[in-house]
Amino acid sequence: MKKKKIIILILPIKLRQIDLDRYDVKELEKISKAKFEIHEIVNFLYPGFEKAFLNTIKDKRLKSFDSFNLWKKDFNKILKKYNEILVIKNVHSDNLTCLRLNLFLQKNKKIKVLEFSNLQSPINVKKNFLKQIKILFFTAIFNPKKILVHIKRKPFHYLSKIFNIEPNFIIKTGKKFNNIHKTAKIISGNSYDYNMYLKTKSKLISKKNYGLFLEAPSPLYLGDSYFDGVKLKDLGTPEKWFKSLNKFFNLIEKYKKIKIKIVAHPKVKHSSKYPSYYFGREVLTNRLPEVAKNSKIFISRDSVGSSFAAIYNKPVVFIHTDEFKEKKNNFLENQNYIADSFGTKAINIDNEFSQKNINNLFNFKKNKYKEYIENYLSERKDKKNNYKILNELLK
Repeated sequence: MKKKKIIILILPIKLRQIDLDRYDVKELEKISKAKFEIHEIVNFLYPGFEKAFLNTIKDKRLKSFDSFNLWKKDFNKILKKYNEILVIKNVHSDNLTCLRLNLFLQKNKKIKVLEFSNLQSPINVKKNFLKQIKILFFTAIFNPKKILVHIKRKPFHYLSKIFNIEPNFIIKTGKKFNNIHKTAKIISGNSYDYNMYLKTKSKLISKKNYGLFLEAPSPLYLGDSYFDGVKLKDLGTPEKWFKSLNKFFNLIEKYKKIKIKIVAHPKVKHSSKYPSYYFGREVLTNRLPEVAKNSKIFISRDSVGSSFAAIYNKPVVFIHTDEFKEKKNNFLENQNYIADSFGTKAINIDNEFSQKNINNLFNFKKNKYKEYIENYLSERKDKKNNYKILNELLK
């Protein structure tokens, strides 16, 4: 009897186009000849978090569930119908429902679970102890909700260890990966961005030279702040942020004779192609992997997409404003850590810049970029796509 195979992508977020690209949905469905489903479970895992996703899509493979019991009932039907089941997920045991879901998947031996490493960009874990005490004090006074969010997660993380909840496979994306798992098989693969670079054809979006600004949802939208308890004002104010951006972009455009274009964040949907808050600059409809190769510079607050600067050997600038110096949080320390990983330093765009200062922003260190790719994006020398690696798990 021929085995009936199914691949299920479980999303603790709302489905976006970038998710189809990141997880190679179309390619994996074609090469594996397996049934493919996408389970959208954010509504019952993290109620309210769905508000952070403005740029969502519909798909023929998509199933959306409003309760754990409904999802479990549907999955039990899948267990009866299919002999081989590969689940791709990154659902951590942050609450009781997450824990129940992970236990359900683990107890059935027919199900093989695969997760991707979360370490696909630098994460600063060696923070200044005295500064952390100070930040904790101010957070407890002005935003206690943020502390409560993290405290509530701790018991479930602990229970996850007690029950030894682990995936069958983990895609390792670089040398910095720290294997804390006991039973999971570690597979060398590619980060989401590096994988998209391997399979995406570049597009020339303008005959004129251009640079790319990789926007974050905030301070215009809350984004992940629905989830982690961060307040919008902790990440600056739209009034000051966009004014500072415009001033800085004007200098680059003046001295380098290029036009800065905006790469929309995957969670954000703009009402206009040339919104007033970007002072008429174009918000691209193209995906970052398509337009990255021909960009003259990448400008970012702390975007993971900055990895394309390392991939294509282009300068990258990490920016903040005076507002961030006043915040009692880890943002600047974390940003400096990320910038250092690229061999550069974060800058305050509210400072004054001469033409020489602007020219210096276009310098970069190739050796640091090579190191960055190996540490966070991919160790593989064969440039094999993730979907080909995952397909081998079904054979």
